[in-house]
Amino acid sequence: MSGHKKTTLAVVLLMVAAMLYSSAAVATPLLYGDADQNFSITASDARFTLRVSAKIESCPQELIPLLDIDRDGQITANDARTVLRISAKLIAPVYIEENGQTTTAPASTTKPESTTKPESTTTPESTTENPFPDSSAKILATYTRVMNKAKFAKPAYKKIEYQAIPNDAESRVVNKGGGAFNILLTISRSCLTFEKDAVAEDIAKDSRMRYFPIYNNERGCYLTDVNFIKTASAQRLANGNIKLTIVLKDERDSQPTPANSGAPLSKIGSMFSPISIDDITDALNDPTLSKILYVNSFSINYRDCTAVIEYNPENDRLVSLSHTMIAGISVTGKVPLISFDLYQDLYNTLRMWDFEY
Repeated sequence: MSGHKKTTLAVVLLMVAAMLYSSAAVATPLLYGDADQNFSITASDARFTLRVSAKIESCPQELIPLLDIDRDGQITANDARTVLRISAKLIAPVYIEENGQTTTAPASTTKPESTTKPESTTTPESTTENPFPDSSAKILATYTRVMNKAKFAKPAYKKIEYQAIPNDAESRVVNKGGGAFNILLTISRSCLTFEKDAVAEDIAKDSRMRYFPIYNNERGCYLTDVNFIKTASAQRLANGNIKLTIVLKDERDSQPTPANSGAPLSKIGSMFSPISIDDITDALNDPTLSKILYVNSFSINYRDCTAVIEYNPENDRLVSLSHTMIAGISVTGKVPLISFDLYQDLYNTLRMWDFEY
């Protein structure tokens, strides 16, 4: 067994991780000004906001983040006017990134009424072919440029995401608690989406790029440390496009880049979207779960995380994307009458293709 692997496998943690992946994939966006929370902005929403601003109606606490559009700490006629303009389609709706029980405004939109475009959206279209990337530094720079352009341009594309639980001797080690493992593995499988069951999504042009890497952030890549790249290669294809492959080095307990921050907390999280250790800890501390499960230790080692893109070098337009993360989950603990010491690899694959700019 390779040295970067622990001797334990966490199916309970795998179960939590699977549920986190699933919840991320189906999360429903919120809209500023959506007072009745029917996922559209109408004159009724504007009327309610105006009545709240005039103190004619009271605003439920949970609606305040939705209606305080200019983020000045109060609901005013200015907020109501913005909601009315959104309902009349004079300005585009603005989404709120959801994070547990709280929501925050996207960093690039302090006031939804602003007519000034974010600086990042002014990236010019390439008109001449860029040089062939022939080093790790150039490959990373090209990958970043192509991914950022896709994030800003908001093209239409197809997307699919699925997981795998390999059972070979390198990917699964049960040192103790085989009985618990078999039960928990069955449960965890029901939380995952396997490739044969995965269904492709059609993402419309100009849609929010919330689940395009980097998740919940404005850019497609924040990694700048070339030394964290394990291998990098570039290949010119028969159709004239270029294929880039980047494999990152191992990293333990990687964290995703916080929503709307542009400030990565880990190297893996600068290019991929790993599971939050904090979210797993919160799940394990759930009162109901903690009654039947005691976790003594756990960790996640990300290894051989691989990004592959195909792009058109004449205009830097993305043609296809594949992200594969291998999360080696280790855990020791107890369930009633059984102690466990377990290790399991979890593969997560994200694929995107048919980009239309």
